[in-house]
Amino acid sequence: ASLRRLCGLAREADVVHCTGWDASAWGRLAAGVARRPVIVTDHRPVRTEGHISTMHTTHRLLGRLPTGRVVAMHNRVLDPVTYAMVAVARSQVEPLLREGVDKRKIAVIPNGVELSTIRAAARHGVTRAELGIPQEAMIVMQIGRFFPQKRQDWAYEAVRTLRQELGDIRLVLVGDGPERPALQRRAAGDGADWVHFLGHRLDVARLLALSDLAVLPSTAEALPMVMIEALAIGVPQVATDVGDVGSVLRDS
Repeated sequence: ASLRRLCGLAREADVVHCTGWDASAWGRLAAGVARRPVIVTDHRPVRTEGHISTMHTTHRLLGRLPTGRVVAMHNRVLDPVTYAMVAVARSQVEPLLREGVDKRKIAVIPNGVELSTIRAAARHGVTRAELGIPQEAMIVMQIGRFFPQKRQDWAYEAVRTLRQELGDIRLVLVGDGPERPALQRRAAGDGADWVHFLGHRLDVARLLALSDLAVLPSTAEALPMVMIEALAIGVPQVATDVGDVGSVLRDS
């Protein structure tokens, strides 16, 4: 019934645009039935092992089955009814080709931000007092969902080591997700009052402006928005070389 209704909606459109592998599966089926062109935007991060880059997804079928092969198969099966596949990072192109996407259908449109908006927000940043952080403390900040590939635990270990050498450094973690409770319990057990969990926030640019260093220790990325935002307001960054992260930071 839902697919039938979706097909009806597709017939009312000139173009069907899908983002996310599950949405693109149903959307492409509906667009095919409705005979409408369909464009898919792929936001999946890229993981590199050795010399092979693959797409990474945290979603699981039925709550437990990894979806990597399923996503690749659905791209291969539905590519004939796809007008174009938009990659948000150049590093996605090779994995998409390996999944069976026609090279002629891939368009690279990198993620971007509105510079004037980001910079205007950063000029009215959050203060240390608002977060309960001493004025003399240095701030290392990571912004991102608490998913396994984001590796907030690596940021935790790094800052804990730095504090032994450099004194009062605070780790500010912005975001939420399934990995957050475990790290919070660990910090509480260690008595790590130097870690600040801010949860989900909408004022990312204002927070970034407060940081002395932004970190991105991910094991999989495409072209992360937070990295672009940090570049836009001139925040120093340390990041793992995954996806387009390394090439963008080196060229900036």
